[in-house]
Amino acid sequence: MADGIIRHTSDIMNLILDQRASTVQYIRIQTSPNATTWTTRVDVPSKQSPPSPGLGESFRGKVFYPLTLSDYTLTIPLFLRFQDITAGAVTATSSVYLALEPSQGTSHFWLVTGSIPAGAALANSIHILIPASTFFWIKNIDAATPLMVAFNEGGSEKSLAIDEEVAVEGRVTEIWLRGDGGAADFELRMASQF
Repeated sequence: MADGIIRHTSDIMNLILDQRASTVQYIRIQTSPNATTWTTRVDVPSKQSPPSPGLGESFRGKVFYPLTLSDYTLTIPLFLRFQDITAGAVTATSSVYLALEPSQGTSHFWLVTGSIPAGAALANSIHILIPASTFFWIKNIDAATPLMVAFNEGGSEKSLAIDEEVAVEGRVTEIWLRGDGGAADFELRMASQF
């Protein structure tokens, strides 16, 4: 199990983080409304902590942290990332996680917008982990810059021209995004049906 959000209510996200090497002192939790501008919210000690009752044995040895959104005046949708802190310096940064409203009922629709920095190649893309969706659309809403998108690491990229979108039917859990020659604004639309 990797770092991630295991469940959340409208105000609390339960974050479960893998244990780090013994040299890592803290895990920094950062948030962003758009996947570009990051704010540090808290540095969590990297030693294991007990999860809340009912989460089960599969979470033993993990670092557990309940992030209360109202404590930081945060709203959903929200991008998160985690950084390892050793001797006061950042030594590793995670992929970007997208937190959405908890689904109510049998179907749900989400709309998220943001801005992705420029990247020279797929290896320079921002990797975004998203809750599984049944239908997924991504659109380039930038006025000048093409948006590059890939759906698997090392896979082929698709270039989206201005106002172009691509739709995917099926389970989408991660994407790689980068601006081609500059930062690019994007729009994600996701739908789940259970």
